[in-house]
Amino acid sequence: MTTPTPDPTGGPSWTAPGADPDPTRAPAPGWGVPPGQPGYPQPPAPPAGPVPGLVPGYGQQLPPVPPGQTPYPQTGGPYPAGPGWNQWTPPAVQPGIVPLRPLTLMEILDGSFRAIRSNPAVMFGLSAVVVVVVIAVSTVLGTYVSDLLSASFSTFAGELDAASAQSFQSSIATSMSSLVTSVAMMLAGPVLTGLLITSVSRSVIGQRLSMSEAWRLTKGRRARLLGFALAIAGAELVVLAALTALVVLVARTGSTAAAVLLGFASLVGYVVLITWVSVRTLLVPASLVLEGTRFRQGIVRGWKLTYGSFWRLFGIYLLTVLMLGVLTSILQVPASILASFLMTMPNMSTVSLIVTAVSMAITETVTVAYLSSVVALLYVDLRIRREGLDVELARAAGEAA
Repeated sequence: MTTPTPDPTGGPSWTAPGADPDPTRAPAPGWGVPPGQPGYPQPPAPPAGPVPGLVPGYGQQLPPVPPGQTPYPQTGGPYPAGPGWNQWTPPAVQPGIVPLRPLTLMEILDGSFRAIRSNPAVMFGLSAVVVVVVIAVSTVLGTYVSDLLSASFSTFAGELDAASAQSFQSSIATSMSSLVTSVAMMLAGPVLTGLLITSVSRSVIGQRLSMSEAWRLTKGRRARLLGFALAIAGAELVVLAALTALVVLVARTGSTAAAVLLGFASLVGYVVLITWVSVRTLLVPASLVLEGTRFRQGIVRGWKLTYGSFWRLFGIYLLTVLMLGVLTSILQVPASILASFLMTMPNMSTVSLIVTAVSMAITETVTVAYLSSVVALLYVDLRIRREGLDVELARAAGEAA
């Protein structure tokens, strides 16, 4: 704290803290002395000639070049490694739906929408043709099987009133139709995915295919896709049958508790195994179609592409399936309500099945088209990351322009 001192006019004045109250005293060396006066620390003289690592026009000495970094092109100095100092890279070329560089999650999801928008005739048209054929055949087979089951449960149905018996038969028909459709789509899914991948691959470089061109480009490769689908479905059914037989054997020869525990463990193991195999073979259709590999080579190629990227592929594919599941539920709600209402009316069970089949055709068309786009972009992304496919795609886009 300072004390006021009288000024010449008689009023109080204030001195700065730490200042000498006696203005006639000489200042202490090194404090308050103008530059160039004795006692003031002088800056070092600039060196003669250019300073290595010094950017012209900037008085900043740059740090040494860290390992793996590129020096400044102007001076041969390094790029600073601190926060906010990043090497500038030119923007990636984007002739089509996605940039030609490693893709992010949002770019894959958005690129899949762009793939459908860029060529809806092939993505929806080809999907609709295959899906409608599959669902029509499945509905007929499901109705035939449901009639056989209804005849087997005729005694039980005879104990019900007319309305309940009709509702029971309609429920069996709907359930069997859905089951047969699911099995048929499990076989047709990889084939349709392979067909649609051709359109998505061309959309990446800004080209469009007609439906006839997409069909022609897969000539000689559709049989391999169908063989792959049959091999996967057959392997899954064999494993499921073996586990079921093991549980039944334990139930007959051992305790019920052991059979239940084994059944639960087998179910969990089966789901994990099927999920792992499905992700590891996710890119096999793309390899068979786009690279034209033989059957065995295509499976090995797809398996190797997914090596080391299981969790990324699994996460993106699972997120896509969940998103499409929500969309499918929303689309099927009106059809389900209408089918349930028609099922309660006399002589309307066939109409109810038709409504259900049309709803399933629409949702399966949208689902397969989008899933195929995601798989195709995952294939492109992995090959860009590992094999530099972006260079070949940019060259192909330039030649086609």
